[in-house]
Amino acid sequence: MAELSLRERLQPALLDRLIDEERLLTIYALSFERARLVRLGIRNVRLAVGFGVRSREDVATIDGHADIAVVGSETIRVIDERGIDAIPGFIRGLR
Repeated sequence: MAELSLRERLQPALLDRLIDEERLLTIYALSFERARLVRLGIRNVRLAVGFGVRSREDVATIDGHADIAVVGSETIRVIDERGIDAIPGFIRGLR
């Protein structure tokens, strides 16, 4: 079996629920990506993270490492389970 690249090893951590061990990998991956962009001369780019971001704790994990938290699937789940009127409270709860 071929050895996986760093990117391939980190990918599952970005796709799975961000539990404690995966949080460190996520922060590492974000820092790595930002450094890569700077090396390419790209400095005015907003870095967004959306895989596995579902809660206030997840948003806090990426704070300072990414500029934008995308909470798409969880927002849809909230709408499906509680209706559109639940969204403002859900979003406030992420801050």
